[in-house]
Amino acid sequence: MHAAATTPANCHIQPSYLPLSRLHTGIAQASAEKVWNACYKALCDQHVFLEGTLLKPAMVLPGAQCKSQKNNNPEAIALATVTALRRAVPAAMPGVVFLSGGQSEEEASINLSAINVVGKDLGAPWTLTFSYGRALQASVLKAWGGKVTPNAFPARQSSVCS
Repeated sequence: MHAAATTPANCHIQPSYLPLSRLHTGIAQASAEKVWNACYKALCDQHVFLEGTLLKPAMVLPGAQCKSQKNNNPEAIALATVTALRRAVPAAMPGVVFLSGGQSEEEASINLSAINVVGKDLGAPWTLTFSYGRALQASVLKAWGGKVTPNAFPARQSSVCS
């Protein structure tokens, strides 16, 4: 944290917590809030210009092996994520760029859309967008397979662009 806090240029903050596989959404949300609060306290202690930073977290997700999947839907994930952000992230910080957190490109996109709806409804002061290039490229990379053959491009292009 200290290196990021003393960097004179604009920076992004990428805090993490270890989402255990059995975490339910409530514990994941509390963990995110605790980590993000500590992160912003440290940044404030170092007098970092928050307007020059971006937060790069994962969305608040329940663990894959959580017994209760009741809150494993876009609306619940969005509400938990935006609530945690509102409790921990200063309004002076201009944007949140989410990582995919192991979600598929479709899951991450649907959840981000729900986060933007909830964020708008609750008056979130930040821009809420994505930074999950790997998730967005997964199907393309799978279709490509890393193989170069003379007729590969048209076939792969049609599978990706259809």
